[in-house]
Amino acid sequence: MSDDDFRSAVTQHVAEGGWSSISAFVDLVDIETLRNEFYYLDDEFDYLDDEFEDEEFEDEELTQKENNMYTYKFDDSEREVELHIVQKDITTMKVDAIVNAAHERLMGGGGVDGAIHRAAGPKLAQECRAIPEVSRGCRCPVGDAHITAGYYLPAKHVIHTVAPKFAGSITKPSDEIMEDLSMWSSMRELYKDATEGTDEDLARCYANCIKLAGENNIESIAFSSLGTGGHAIPIEIASPIAIKSVMDNLKHASSIKQVYFVCFSNKDFDLYTQVMEDIT
Repeated sequence: MSDDDFRSAVTQHVAEGGWSSISAFVDLVDIETLRNEFYYLDDEFDYLDDEFEDEEFEDEELTQKENNMYTYKFDDSEREVELHIVQKDITTMKVDAIVNAAHERLMGGGGVDGAIHRAAGPKLAQECRAIPEVSRGCRCPVGDAHITAGYYLPAKHVIHTVAPKFAGSITKPSDEIMEDLSMWSSMRELYKDATEGTDEDLARCYANCIKLAGENNIESIAFSSLGTGGHAIPIEIASPIAIKSVMDNLKHASSIKQVYFVCFSNKDFDLYTQVMEDIT
């Protein structure tokens, strides 16, 4: 798909998702960033099906994913918890639970959600289907979380949570990150009138996943970058919310010993690492 066609596809995709405020900025974001964030709209960039046209690119990515790991030991006064940032495919994580960036129906979809459902096999969808709807077409409202078995995944469990769709934020990146945030100046108007809703809902996703993990004696948990794909939350905004929310809520889950923040790209890994260093 050509760059122009890809931009058109992204614009249509975010408009259909109700994110009219984002569609106006699609032309201002560099094409590489768009392809990284919305890779599932283009079969040539669909890593979930393992269809890489450039074998050299695939080998390089796999090597980088194996080598990239950053660890911070967090002391919550009662115990030491290791917080890891890794660049890896979350469906390969051998942990007690991985966190799925799900949709409200909990029936799979694009991006990480679809990858997890495909790797886990059809029984995951069957278990999700058995979760009662709380409203028409909704089994899991934004910010809530549900746990299922992992089935064919290396992970024992999947915790499903639904991130909000981006509608502005009051969380601003650090000065260092802002220097590399190419679309910040273009999106400034969004932040001017932003409310706390998106931030609070995203933080609640992480909080409820940690709480649910504690209730199920989970010792190791791996988070995908919630909301930063199709829901269009800039990762520069989402990453500090993710790390801070996890740190703030570990006291509610005494079983947890290892937390992984799983990144897809080099850029995401470097950003998460920098945010972790800024926070700690």
